[in-house]
Amino acid sequence: MRSRVREAVEIPFEGDTYPQSFVLADVRMEWGPPGDEVQLFFSPEGLVVVAPLPQGRHRVVATVDEAPPEPSLSDVQALLDARGPRTPRPRVDEIVWSSRFRVHHRAAARFREGAVFLCGDAAHVHSPAGGQGMNTGIQDAANLAWKLAYVLRGKANGSLLDSYERERKPVAREVVSTTDRLTRLATLRSPVARRLRNAGLQLGGRTGSLPRRLATNLAELDIVYRDGWSVDGSTKVGRFVPRGDGGLVGSEPAFELVVPEGHEEPAATEAPRFSAVPVRLASGPGLKEATIVRPDGYVAGSGSPDDPRRLLGPLARTLEN
Repeated sequence: MRSRVREAVEIPFEGDTYPQSFVLADVRMEWGPPGDEVQLFFSPEGLVVVAPLPQGRHRVVATVDEAPPEPSLSDVQALLDARGPRTPRPRVDEIVWSSRFRVHHRAAARFREGAVFLCGDAAHVHSPAGGQGMNTGIQDAANLAWKLAYVLRGKANGSLLDSYERERKPVAREVVSTTDRLTRLATLRSPVARRLRNAGLQLGGRTGSLPRRLATNLAELDIVYRDGWSVDGSTKVGRFVPRGDGGLVGSEPAFELVVPEGHEEPAATEAPRFSAVPVRLASGPGLKEATIVRPDGYVAGSGSPDDPRRLLGPLARTLEN
């Protein structure tokens, strides 16, 4: 968050800091609820989150007006007594590690300044609500890495790098906005507002649609890049599950030409002739069209499985331009 690189190139870090502080503690304790679920308790005294960790430990996170530098066993026990489950009552046996922190919600005004690119916490920080921080930073790196590799190896024009900010900045701002809304919802102080929130959560939980939508959003499986880098004039790209080798041909990040089963022959003839960037061939059951998949797993275009050149040609022109 305190990136010296970002400060050196004078990129503003726009946003604010929440007034509350947070208690953070890894503990060993007697805990009744299921051990494979994260539990959130919306108490009138404030929010407390309990998440299972390996080796029988739990992580406790709670909002307080002013947290002590190293919360003690009695501090954490008091929070759980006031905000946690009534039956059975948790009992903290040991503090493994504890600290306090304040939460910022900020995003860089630009993700690029000349040869400098920002990703991860240097580009965006936000509330831990939803646990999206590491995921978002990894996606930044995956988006930027293959583009840098292609440009540095002379396989694409330098303008390809401009698409990094176009694609990732809107995603980061949406994550910051979503986590801000979740945090404010979780830390409501008005009794009337809390009752309305709780009623809404109960109603949404019964329908099943809210949990599904929230899970997909927090896992960042619903990201669709709009007006970013695309192939053959498409305005968006969707998500494709890449193979386990990380999208490589040898040491090169590769595009993948995925064709319907039974159409491998024309694609196998054409793909090796495509010398601009590595392209490998795969077949997908149930597909009706051939698809080009980017090295970071996003679908970049689709078309006739009988003429792969209609996909490979625009791909080459896009990389060259």
